Amino acid sequence: MKVTQNALIGVVVVALTAWSAFRVVSSLKEAGWRPVGVFAAATVVNIVVALCLALLLFRNHTVGQGDGGPDRARSPSQGQ
Repeated sequence: MKVTQNALIGVVVVALTAWSAFRVVSSLKEAGWRPVGVFAAATVVNIVVALCLALLLFRNHTVGQGDGGPDRARSPSQGQ
């Protein structure tokens, strides 16, 4: 019985997804490609801004180098 319920839920989810996709496609046809272009341009601008900000914030950051932090045990040769 559980398998049948899961299968029915899956069919309903696929049907609702297809219906939603059809509505989105028809809405895009009505609006034209301009909103898609604006969204794509905004996405590219956001990515560029995020990368520039990351470069500024982490320009002096190094990975795998340092004193190891307080929770890392030091070897006897490094001293205390």
